This record gives sequence, structure tokens and C-alpha cells, in this order.
Amino acid sequence: MLLTLIISQILVQSIKRIVNRPRPYKSISIANVTQPPACQYSFPSGHTACAFTIALSYAASIPSLTLPLMVIAFFVGLSRIILGFHYPTDVLIGMLLAYLSHQIAILLLLP
Repeated sequence: MLLTLIISQILVQSIKRIVNRPRPYKSISIANVTQPPACQYSFPSGHTACAFTIALSYAASIPSLTLPLMVIAFFVGLSRIILGFHYPTDVLIGMLLAYLSHQIAILLLLP
């Protein structure tokens, strides 16, 4: 799991600095953000990538937990949209990066 988290966060933080997409609450006046995140860029969602990375790692080891873990990870991503921190595409790409990171880690760790 640690390797997958490291890979996903390197990808997320690299893409954030390349794309420089402002967060939705900065352009949508209806969003009421009292504590803005430290990072000003929204694309992709690091929280979503992290949640799905953890879910995928545990699900690979304990398949019976797959559904509950994926539901929890989904709600993490949904909460980021509702709070005005991310657009839906930010969350979708965060999910994709988690999956790609998981696959890369498997390739690196398996003989």
C-alpha cells in the first residue's frame, strides 16, 4: 500500500503543478468555503486518489472488503465535489490515478 500511495501522490502533485486548474469554489459564488485547502489547484483530486489507493490495496488482500471500501472511497470523492474543492473530472482522474498506481505497484512488486 505504501508504494502505491507514493506513486499516486507523485503523479497527483506533478499533474496539479502542470495543469494549474483553480478550485471550483474560486469561480462558483455559491460555494461557501471557510477553510480553503493549502494547495490552490484542483486537478486531480489527491484525497480521492488516496482513498481509492487505500481501498484497492486492502481489497487486493481482503476481497470481502472490496465493496465497503469502494463505497467509502466513492463518498470521499463525492464529498470533495460537494465541498467545492473539486470538479467531477478531478475526482474521476484521481480514481484513475489510484488504479494506475495500484497496477504499477503490482508490476514492481511481483517477480
